[in-house]
Amino acid sequence: VSFTDGMESTLTPDTYSQLTPSMVDQYMESGGKTKNTSQYKIVDNYKWYAAMAVDAESVRELETGKTVSLRFPELSLDALEAKIVSISQEQDGRVVVVCSTNYAVEGIFSCRSAEVELIKKTYRGIRVDNRAIRIVDDKKGVYVNNGGIVKFKEVTVLINNDEVAIIKNEGTKNSLMYNDKVILSGRDLYDGKLLD
Repeated sequence: VSFTDGMESTLTPDTYSQLTPSMVDQYMESGGKTKNTSQYKIVDNYKWYAAMAVDAESVRELETGKTVSLRFPELSLDALEAKIVSISQEQDGRVVVVCSTNYAVEGIFSCRSAEVELIKKTYRGIRVDNRAIRIVDDKKGVYVNNGGIVKFKEVTVLINNDEVAIIKNEGTKNSLMYNDKVILSGRDLYDGKLLD
């Protein structure tokens, strides 16, 4: 890595557990102004740390040792797996979460600070507009257009917000499939109805 910023002896694996939100703020405000382009850092392994000051309430359920994902949108759209190694004491409603990982993002070793998204949990499934979800005979499901015939398919909602739901991909013949034509609206829909 072709630069140093004077923080190499301050921000170390031995000191990350002592970081407070105000210390992170102070460093971010300095912007690494002590940068010296005539020196070099030597990276001799791939383990590195990311420290972020975040709202304490948003990470209440997290604990040391838990695996999360980190995304650095300025560097890559891909998320990488990391382990929480430290969560500081709360200070003015915020905490410092420190994560370690062996996965590299191109450009990460050349920057000291970057925007980071902490992803607490990832859901995989089929994304469906909430307007499509119906309750029929006490079963949650969606109607699909199956060759001009309405078919009701029962679903398991993994998570949803105001707009969309993530549906568990059961992978069976009668379950919702990625290529199904989900019906968002309509009146008097029922299993077997012919569509105009």
